[in-house]
Amino acid sequence: KLTLTRRAAIQQRTGEAWENVRLALDVQGISGAPSIPIATEALKAVGLSHRMNAYPRNMSGGEQQMVALARALMSRPRILLIDEPSVGLAPILVQHVIDQIRELKRMAGLTVLMAEQNFTQAMRVAEVYEQLSAMGTIGSFKRGRPSS
Repeated sequence: KLTLTRRAAIQQRTGEAWENVRLALDVQGISGAPSIPIATEALKAVGLSHRMNAYPRNMSGGEQQMVALARALMSRPRILLIDEPSVGLAPILVQHVIDQIRELKRMAGLTVLMAEQNFTQAMRVAEVYEQLSAMGTIGSFKRGRPSS
């Protein structure tokens, strides 16, 4: 399974954080009372158990990104696509979001495909990377050995 995270989709929802996460379970046919502990556990996994009842529109960008990650995890993906998780975030929040992605990757055994402008932060997650420009590939790297 492949899942894409989208913070913009979280910002547009009107429900509380746990309801936003639970929506992904509805698609899988899990609804009502059984979905609540699953959504709660996902929010706990991304460090937001204390913000379960908060409305995403009232959350920081980093917290919204964590809600998007929790929702993406509901489909139990093997591959997680993340598009610029640091965009618009304060530097301290960028570090927190990247730390959470690294931890989720490690804990869930996920493959993470991430597009990110912040090269330093992206390298904290990457095992392999391609550095691209409008002209094509600038460089490649596999953890432990650079290549070109």
